[in-house]
Amino acid sequence: MKKLKLIGVIIEALLLAASIVFLVVAAVFGNTALALAYAAEAIVLLFIFLFCLKEYRAPKKKFFTWIADAFKSGEGSKNKNGNLAVLTNGILKENPVFILVLGTCPTLAVTTGVIGAVAMGLATLAVLVCSNVLISLLRKVIPDGVRIPCYIVIIAGFVTIVQMCVQALSLEIYNLLGVYLALITVNCIILGRAEMFAAKNSVGRSALDGVGMGLGFTLALFAMAVVREVFGAASFAGIAIPFLQNFKIEFLTAAPGGMLVYGLLVALVGAITHGRGPVKKSFSCASCPSAAYCKSGSCNNGEEVKKDA
Repeated sequence: MKKLKLIGVIIEALLLAASIVFLVVAAVFGNTALALAYAAEAIVLLFIFLFCLKEYRAPKKKFFTWIADAFKSGEGSKNKNGNLAVLTNGILKENPVFILVLGTCPTLAVTTGVIGAVAMGLATLAVLVCSNVLISLLRKVIPDGVRIPCYIVIIAGFVTIVQMCVQALSLEIYNLLGVYLALITVNCIILGRAEMFAAKNSVGRSALDGVGMGLGFTLALFAMAVVREVFGAASFAGIAIPFLQNFKIEFLTAAPGGMLVYGLLVALVGAITHGRGPVKKSFSCASCPSAAYCKSGSCNNGEEVKKDA
């Protein structure tokens, strides 16, 4: 119960901070009505935050000890990969689009133009870094049985913040991305990195992983968008290319053309890396995160249980 109260305190603090940021942005852009709405929301969230903080009643020493522990290396840090490897893995070696084949839906949907592709990549990068940091910070607090719903709530919160920022800064890009901006919440890249990396590593390494994977995703979208827009629409970032106007292949801007370009780029990256993607590990009951909740008491018809016994 105390862990859930602590999660409530942290979530309310983040919502309060987001409301203050939106209040400042609305005031800067001269939208008085929106600024007043965010001011009222900030006041309500402040009272809720103070109430949650009062209910938690955590000793200061214990709270700051927990913060310090979150920045220490987690169980996933006990390997030979340094910080530089964590940062660069997502760019090519473990590229989420071309190697891990994740996030295919937004990859095919927004890569008809360079502007939309880069905007989607940067929005995903921001959500990935922020969610990785917060999930790593809470990795010793979130109960194992409800970790996935907690991850989704955290990711959805950051997606909402990014979505509102994009809408405030550029309504054109917001309309261009459409529903795919909100669908970042269920992007398997973000949830996958939360489960496989952020939940097992320190805050610093999780932030580096988020930056690396986000850059890899952005570069993959950019590469696909360049091919599809230049050869399919004879333009680059909306600027027409005169000498290609009579040679454009409009098929590339359609969904089948997107699948074709995607497959060719996957093959190209596979040839460059010589197929040296991440090695699949064998799993057993001992390494299964749901072993404590498994009622059958066996995996693979009891074979693994017999081996462990």
